Amino acid sequence: MRKLLVLTALLAASSFTHLAQAADGHTDMYINGLCEEIKADGGKGDDDHYLDQLKVRSGAGVSSSAMNKPEFNDDEAEKVVDAFMDLDDDMRQSAVNDPAKCRAMILSQYNNQG
Repeated sequence: MRKLLVLTALLAASSFTHLAQAADGHTDMYINGLCEEIKADGGKGDDDHYLDQLKVRSGAGVSSSAMNKPEFNDDEAEKVVDAFMDLDDDMRQSAVNDPAKCRAMILSQYNNQG
């Protein structure tokens, strides 16, 4: 248990320092949306479910007549979802109830992807 707490603290610290270094401007939006969805469904969705929900969330609140609609970046969203799915079961479960921890863990895993 103590190992998990130390690991989580380290992940959070490194994630916050790398937050500004995210590869795409959409990355933060996708991570936030994914963490909201994870909290809503208890982390029980699969990668296709989460990709679909990110697409829905990216268009939410945008008028159908808006001139500058945000484009959905499938590749970037898939990388974010893959980062969450690559976390071990204990980390995924801890992400369900703590949105800040969720964002930190996903961002850390995202930054460690090749």
